[in-house]
Amino acid sequence: MPIENSNSESALLAATSFEDIIDGYFPLQESLRQMLVRNDFVTAYVALTYAPIMNIPGLAQNAPVPLRIDCDAVGVAERLDLIVALYGQELRVTGYGRWRWHSDSAGSDRLMAPSTRLAEPAIVKGIGAVAGHFQTDKFVGGALWQENDFIVFRIM
Repeated sequence: MPIENSNSESALLAATSFEDIIDGYFPLQESLRQMLVRNDFVTAYVALTYAPIMNIPGLAQNAPVPLRIDCDAVGVAERLDLIVALYGQELRVTGYGRWRWHSDSAGSDRLMAPSTRLAEPAIVKGIGAVAGHFQTDKFVGGALWQENDFIVFRIM
C-alpha cells in the first residue's frame, strides 16, 4: 500500500533510457547540462562508472584541458549516481558517489568540487525525462519548479 503524503505528487512522465558520451573539456556540471540539452531532457538519473577525473586549481571554466596533467590533480570516479535537472539554462546536480584522488594533496573533500572535470570522455547511462511532456502543480510543461530537488523514475 503506498504511503500518502500531502507534500508528494505523482506524475506520468515521458522517460527513456539512454547512453551518451560526455567529455572533460568543460567542468562536469557543464558537460552534464549539455548532455541534457542534447537529448532534449529536462531531468535525468545519470550513472557514471570508473572515469578518470581531474581538478586543476585556477583552470578557467572554458579553458581547454592541458596536454600534461600533474599527478596531484587526478583521480578516478568509481561510481557517481546523479539526479540532474535543468532550471532554465542552470543545472542542479544532486547525488552520491565514490571517488578517490591519486594524491593526498588533491583533497579528501566529501563534496566534489564544481571545477572537477573528466580527464577523458566517459560513457554515461541513465533515464531521462523528455522536456514538455508532463504537467502538474509541481511540474509545469517539463520545467521543474525551484522547490523540487529531484524526481524519482519508475519504468513501466
